[in-house]
Amino acid sequence: MRFNSITFKILFFIIIAFVVATFSVLLLANIHLTKIIDISQESVYSEKLDAIFGVLKDADERLKKTGLVEAYFEDFKASTINSLKKTYYGVSNPIIYPFIIDLNGAIVMHPALKAGDLSIKNLEVTKNMLASKSGNFTYLYLGQEKWCIFRHFNNWDWVIGYAFPLDVKYKDTRKFTVMLFVIMVGITAFVVLVLSLIVTKFTKPIVRLTKISKKISEGDIDQEIDFKNKDEVGTLARSFDNMRNAIKRQILELNEDIKEQKRLKEVLLIAKEKAEHVNEAKSEFLMNVSHDIRTPMNVINGFNDLLMKSPLNEEQKTFCEMIKRKGKDLIKLIEDMIDISAVEQGKVRLHQSPVSFSALIEDICQTVDIMIGEKEIDFKCCVGKDVTKMLLGDSMRLKQVLENLCVNAVKYTKSGEIRCSISIGDESLDDKFYNIRFEVEDTGIGIAEENIPHIFDPYTRFYALDEKEHKEGVGLGLHIVKTLVNEMGGKISVESKLGKGSKFSFVLKMKDPGSLETEFKPDVLDKSYEEVNLEGMNILVAEDDEATRVLMERSFKGSGCNITFASDGEDVLGLMKKNEYDLVLMDLRMPKIDGIETTKEIRQFIDKEVPIFALTAHVIDFVEGKCKEVGMNGYVAKPVDVDNLKMAIQQFVKSK
Repeated sequence: MRFNSITFKILFFIIIAFVVATFSVLLLANIHLTKIIDISQESVYSEKLDAIFGVLKDADERLKKTGLVEAYFEDFKASTINSLKKTYYGVSNPIIYPFIIDLNGAIVMHPALKAGDLSIKNLEVTKNMLASKSGNFTYLYLGQEKWCIFRHFNNWDWVIGYAFPLDVKYKDTRKFTVMLFVIMVGITAFVVLVLSLIVTKFTKPIVRLTKISKKISEGDIDQEIDFKNKDEVGTLARSFDNMRNAIKRQILELNEDIKEQKRLKEVLLIAKEKAEHVNEAKSEFLMNVSHDIRTPMNVINGFNDLLMKSPLNEEQKTFCEMIKRKGKDLIKLIEDMIDISAVEQGKVRLHQSPVSFSALIEDICQTVDIMIGEKEIDFKCCVGKDVTKMLLGDSMRLKQVLENLCVNAVKYTKSGEIRCSISIGDESLDDKFYNIRFEVEDTGIGIAEENIPHIFDPYTRFYALDEKEHKEGVGLGLHIVKTLVNEMGGKISVESKLGKGSKFSFVLKMKDPGSLETEFKPDVLDKSYEEVNLEGMNILVAEDDEATRVLMERSFKGSGCNITFASDGEDVLGLMKKNEYDLVLMDLRMPKIDGIETTKEIRQFIDKEVPIFALTAHVIDFVEGKCKEVGMNGYVAKPVDVDNLKMAIQQFVKSK
């Protein structure tokens, strides 16, 4: 019989039931017998105490009849004691015996102790007997548990008691319990034997059916199931055989389906591989387009900035501002295309660093003021007084979200007001976490109620029916905004009325940075450095594009720093071995050795401390990660605002 068989389990539970029943019967029997014995013993020994009391009362009456109580009192007591000893102490060392003490705890009569002995005065038994007029109790004496029943004889100030061991008192109970236990064990063994034979007879077909089903489960679907039984087991076996036949038919059908599924899977795998190749090609294409557009745009914007700093008439200034604005629009379109690609592939990454809300708002104001131009729009930015100065977050992504919302507001607001605000949310958190609420509200054309649920869908643009002016954009901005807010742990919402304006808002849970060091981020710069002083700095610029080199040379002219140019990675390594530099601006895409490999060589073999900033047209997230891995100190995307770059260099140098 196996331990996990149904027969064993049934017998096991039957045995457990009988064992529990046996012990329950024994326990109940023991309790009731103990009560019966307690009552009977108390009755018996109360009668014995009555007999002793009768002797004492008789002696006391005879003493009183003499009229000389004081003269003969001691004689009568001694005579009575001798009479009681002869009656009750006839056997040496009796197990059950009466004894007498006086109210002082001294022995008057005892089979082992002499009269007047005070050795038991402070024992528990003596204290209990003196505490009340009569009663019974158990106590421990010389390591043995005993039972005592007592009563006071007030005429002579004596206490008469009977004591005997508990094992003697309950001797018959134990005999009966043992006998009952033996009987119950015998009954249990007999019942288990009979039931095991009965259960085995009924479970034998089930065991056989189990073995057959196991063989079927192992693949022997042709295993015969032949049961002649007409009972429930036979019915089960026939049903099982019908099920086996049905399974056999289904297996044949499934084999055909599996062949078709394999063929479809192969087709899907081929399609998946093609899609992945297309996706990789798209990412590579976007990266190359980004690089190939940003590099010339860096030159165009840079020379345009230099041109704007030269003496120009009003018309020329207007032309330069248009060039700058349209250049930013083009870069924004490229960034949106890259962002939507990252969103589709699930590759949006967040970088936690301290965010200065005042610097963030200042940057946004500069961008939006340029967008507003000559529109009659009052743009207001405000940070609540109760908002902590700096909290942990992704400053670049946060700026991107707010700028997108503000630029959209400018685009669809002819006149009126746009408000960008940062405040503490409704729910208060602990000292380390804060709910920060961001809102962008405008008085623009608004959104129709039926269009609000779709406003964040990609490639979606909604306008008022009477709005005939063409609006730029491809409908990616709000979709990117929603995705970035979700990635940062928030949820964006919109309230809008057609012709009245719109309000976009979201809440982010942000942490106090505490004592964390602020990592250099060129995206949101500290504007406290009003004057940029790079006097005496030796800067090595690694750039293969000639126009960019000319731009950098002209841009840093007058800053007091010494600029050295290298056209590829080999030139950089050669110059680094010969000279010492305070800063290296490293283009990532160069001939011969690219910027990543060049930085590795510098960190391993030449200089582990010199600050190196990536200066590149690549803006994909993983490129920034590679820059950090090889030991670069910062990352600046093209097109570069040279004034901001100078400020970033000085800010980094001062922090070190």
